[in-house]
Amino acid sequence: LGKHPGLPPSKVVVHCFTGCQRELAALVDGGVCVGLTGFVGISKRAAATSAALEEVGTMLMASRRLMIETDAPFMLPDKRWLPREMAQGKQRGRCEPLVTTGVCRALASILQCSEHEVATATTQAAEALFGFASADERFATALSSGAPPAPYAAGMDARAQEGAPASAAAEPEAVGNALQAMHLASADVDDGLD
Repeated sequence: LGKHPGLPPSKVVVHCFTGCQRELAALVDGGVCVGLTGFVGISKRAAATSAALEEVGTMLMASRRLMIETDAPFMLPDKRWLPREMAQGKQRGRCEPLVTTGVCRALASILQCSEHEVATATTQAAEALFGFASADERFATALSSGAPPAPYAAGMDARAQEGAPASAAAEPEAVGNALQAMHLASADVDDGLD
């Protein structure tokens, strides 16, 4: 942050936090968001990080500054946290987006709360940081008016000039479907994971 004095701490995510309580406390004091990967579910390596999260993780989650991520293809959590279809495999695979459910499960265990609480809070943190909620509103407004949102209209114009088809409805619909899938995944993260 020292190199970027105008950058608000609330727009900073510390990627793949693997530190101790002292380091996490400094990040909390700094007001940044903290990203957690499958590292929190690696029992042989994550004791200090787990202890730090036990101290302040609930507060970070409540303040919408805690996120989960994969750090694909690295940081695959222990098999017990993996989704059933991955856990039943004979060899440990690479970390992939599906593993965020395992990160969620491990984090819920550390924080002694439900997976649904973790999924909801971390999804809301990502929505706030990346502006997904406002994007949902802009897409809904644009779709109801029949005009694509400005960034998509500009992109479609550029593609049309290059000879590519410009579909005003396909872009917002695809993004809306992706956002809806993300919302559903966060709401149902604990379904079928036992």
